[in-house]
Amino acid sequence: MSRGIGTTNEGQVDASHLHEVLLVLLDFDTPVYVHSGIGTITYNGNDYIGVGHLGGISELRESEVLGPSQIALSLDAQTANNVTEALDAGNLYDPVTIYFGYRNDDGTLVGDPWIAWSGWFEYATISLDTESSVEVVCQHDLAVLDENNGGRYSDEDQQDRYTGDVGFEFATSTVGVKLLWGGRPVSGGGPGTVPTKKETGT
Repeated sequence: MSRGIGTTNEGQVDASHLHEVLLVLLDFDTPVYVHSGIGTITYNGNDYIGVGHLGGISELRESEVLGPSQIALSLDAQTANNVTEALDAGNLYDPVTIYFGYRNDDGTLVGDPWIAWSGWFEYATISLDTESSVEVVCQHDLAVLDENNGGRYSDEDQQDRYTGDVGFEFATSTVGVKLLWGGRPVSGGGPGTVPTKKETGT
């Protein structure tokens, strides 16, 4: 099986029954550790508090197309007051990790859970009403593929990023230059243009 499930967890799949659990780590200034069951689960030296049906996670979608997926984490108001201060400490791009694993009958983890989703915090909304709740919207790590990196593809920009790299040294001077490749002009010459004697040097 994929995702580094491990042989211990893989064996649990063939058991007569199993207890699935999702662990959520919001790595804020004041980290939040919760899981989808009840009680407390200790993993990697941290105590994950169970929120049971009071918590929710939108669908974790998978696709054959490489691209980002947004998710929303929600928490009912009965426990929201306990984490509101921590949620306020969240900053844009703070890491968010969701683990998937299995529990024994006594509540302990069968083996190390594996990462089911990884991304970063975008924003949180707190609804104070008859059905108050906290919702945290997160973006997948692949969301960076849709962002402009601000690069100019110029020598000046390259020097700012990597001092001494001359890969773009002649980028400006080559604008509009007509080159021949296989007897046809490329770049500034335009596709399909028939080269003149002057351009071919004949």
